Amino acid sequence: MTEILTSLQQVSNQKLNHLLPIKNGSKKDDCAQTASTSSSGMGIIKAMKRVVLVQAGSVWGSGIIMDAVKGVILTCRHVVKSAINSQVQVRIDFPLRHWKVADVVFCTKMSSPLDLAVLQLQNTQYLNLTDLEIASNYEKGQDVCVVGHALFPRELSMQPSITYGVLSNLVTVGDNPILLQSTCAVHSGASGGPLLCAETGKLLGIVASNSKDTRSGASFPHVNFSIPMAAIQTALDDFIKSNNVQCLQMLNTSHKDIQRIWTLQDDILSEENHNSPQSRL
Repeated sequence: MTEILTSLQQVSNQKLNHLLPIKNGSKKDDCAQTASTSSSGMGIIKAMKRVVLVQAGSVWGSGIIMDAVKGVILTCRHVVKSAINSQVQVRIDFPLRHWKVADVVFCTKMSSPLDLAVLQLQNTQYLNLTDLEIASNYEKGQDVCVVGHALFPRELSMQPSITYGVLSNLVTVGDNPILLQSTCAVHSGASGGPLLCAETGKLLGIVASNSKDTRSGASFPHVNFSIPMAAIQTALDDFIKSNNVQCLQMLNTSHKDIQRIWTLQDDILSEENHNSPQSRL
């Protein structure tokens, strides 16, 4: 059965000499090098300035600055699991490239399906960012993009890459969005980066995983999942306003339906049909 890839950034310990560049003639992939300067492209550029590289031990991932004044960064729990003394290195690329130390102030429990971590920079000097816009609605089929430090380690990743796709699925519990599926190419190192509306640059969610087939070991970068900001925003806003970490505890959800959605479980599956195709995607 297709399952969540729990650690997108493990490629950091592998040699990259065997990787060859692949040419792609699509116009949207060309935008991965330089975002359009149209009104929609400007929204992407503004959001892209907030994307950071998060280094925890020998592995890395991505993150996004949610509040420049207080230095609050949102990323994934599995990105910072190797943090030493609850601290990580963060590379900020705007307005100038530099490294800062950040404290891991909160991680969701392993039992929580929401793979999230909140970091806080020890020093917010040189952070000069415009307000971050959060999307208030989601529409299946809308154009989206993922920004992150995928594949290449920090020595080679001089700026985050951009991949484009569509929002292929929106999963809700009741009326609450709980999972976003997109067709953007998501590779190791993109975890914790933003899923953005390609038209406006508004933040839709946080990239958490792509998927893989446990039988063959093949991964599917164009089948990936993000945590909607609608599921995060209230707790994060309360924390930013109060600086009280207890506000983030609501992200430690144990809701059974949310658990099943994020582990792609199906109660209908039984031992009798164990050998039948079990992917629900």
